[in-house]
Amino acid sequence: QLSIKEVGRNNKNRRIFVQVSRDTCGENFSPGEDNRMFFGYQPTHGYGQAFPQQPIAVASLLPALPEDLHPSANFRSRHYHMLTFLFVKRDFQQLGYGRHMMEHVERVVTSAL
Repeated sequence: QLSIKEVGRNNKNRRIFVQVSRDTCGENFSPGEDNRMFFGYQPTHGYGQAFPQQPIAVASLLPALPEDLHPSANFRSRHYHMLTFLFVKRDFQQLGYGRHMMEHVERVVTSAL
């Protein structure tokens, strides 16, 4: 089970996000200024530490704007929430962590409606 938490947008967290994206696909990706960021941490095994230092998965979400009531045909409006990035480090892929991150982000977004 992945431990997921939403983190604030600051330089440290953006650096961590970029590092995970680089470890995953070899390129630097950074979430936009309006994005919400989520970090997924590997479960701990009895060490008592709630969240280890480095996440194994990261995701970012561009939230919809409540005042944008009419979606455009090309999805360029902010009528819809949009998952902008989802990365899982290579050693942890194919274990369901990406699906778990996606489900968590969906729950957070739909609970805010």
